[in-house]
Amino acid sequence: MSAPRTNLVLLPGAPVAATRADAVTTAPDATEAARAAGVPIHVRLAHPREGLLRAQLEALDGPVAGVLLAGTAQPQDLRDADVELRRRELHGGLDPGSIGLIPEIASAAAIERLPQLLAAVDRIASVGLDIEAVAEDLGAPDVRAEALQAPVLARVALAAAAGRLPWTIGAMGFAAGDRARLAGRAHALGAAGAYVLAESEVAGLNALFS
Repeated sequence: MSAPRTNLVLLPGAPVAATRADAVTTAPDATEAARAAGVPIHVRLAHPREGLLRAQLEALDGPVAGVLLAGTAQPQDLRDADVELRRRELHGGLDPGSIGLIPEIASAAAIERLPQLLAAVDRIASVGLDIEAVAEDLGAPDVRAEALQAPVLARVALAAAAGRLPWTIGAMGFAAGDRARLAGRAHALGAAGAYVLAESEVAGLNALFS
């Protein structure tokens, strides 16, 4: 039997407490093997308001298929990121729009603005939801409670479906079992995948989302 296939690898380019990936998070020294195997490389980078995005893009040592924009809060974040990604494409001889942009939703305000966020630029490839950050923003006592998860997941699912975009869920502070239950709830609403920490979770989630 072949090993479960990682759907993509996400590098933790932005300084955050938890990193995430659809199928697995890996260290930068493993990226060449991932590229050789045809696994897309995404990188999580700071939103433009932090003033770090250009430097982080310039520090990348190889091609990436997409950028997960940490803590996207307003349409201007995406427009500014689009300019920086186009600059990288021009310098790298890449076709315009070849690097996908993924807004990471991490606050109640971002959920409210999600339709406007998804209409901000043409290169948006999918939506990422950091449900732990949203729960913290809401002051919710238990991010694992279905009463919190259900409305948040539904709002993101509706906006993503209206924009004809896939979406993924992340909860890196969860135990694997709690993360699997969250993934099941997200899958029931049309999510395309979930971010996990370990290769041991890949097979189960691939089976769920396939």
